[in-house]
Amino acid sequence: KTVSFTRAHGAYLVITARANPSADYCSNAGFQIRCSNGITTAMGWESYSGNSETSLLRKAGSGTGWTTPCTSTSSNELSTDPWLPKIWAGSKRFAAFRIQDLYSWELALKSDWDDSTFHHDASVWSSGQLFGTGAAHENTVTEAFTSLYVTRVKLVMDGYSTIISMPKDFTGALQDRYSLKDLATARAGLLKVALAQATPATQPASLEHVPEGIVNGLSPAWTSADIIDAFGILAQAPT
Repeated sequence: KTVSFTRAHGAYLVITARANPSADYCSNAGFQIRCSNGITTAMGWESYSGNSETSLLRKAGSGTGWTTPCTSTSSNELSTDPWLPKIWAGSKRFAAFRIQDLYSWELALKSDWDDSTFHHDASVWSSGQLFGTGAAHENTVTEAFTSLYVTRVKLVMDGYSTIISMPKDFTGALQDRYSLKDLATARAGLLKVALAQATPATQPASLEHVPEGIVNGLSPAWTSADIIDAFGILAQAPT
């Protein structure tokens, strides 16, 4: 099912649902979602469950008793995004899920000139040096690259874009813990967690198509258009 609405900054997005009667709702009921701004069920949703229809208070995202959802093992899944985590509200039939999106996009890095600035072994990945203004035909690295802890990453290339959401509430969770500089210079173990648990707008074909340097080295290693497009940027309509 696809729905659209006008975003109200700072408001709660609330989704309500009911499950078929079951002895174990976290096994037999599940909720998945992917929004165009990068919010998915891999992020910090809260849930409320009850034995009757969800009240207007809960539908507005208000009231007490909101808790962390359980991880659902239901076999039902989104046909377009089956890899997304499934959640449910707990041990009761009626469920409400809420999330508050307070984030905005900050320019962190812009490669707009074909030189050696962002090559595999360039110092920019680890030096913390800031430069550029974000203007056309100018390479730029801002303070957001070095100091802003990442929740989501928006990649834009040739007028096409995709959004990758960092995982939260999982083993080795990355959301709000590392800057892009931290991720770009991390050793293999940390980045493998990111690649395995990050939720892209389109599913990567396999880890074999992920930049080799991310898995095995200290820095990104963009070596071909196919590898750069591991997350399907070029398959997306311009946004």
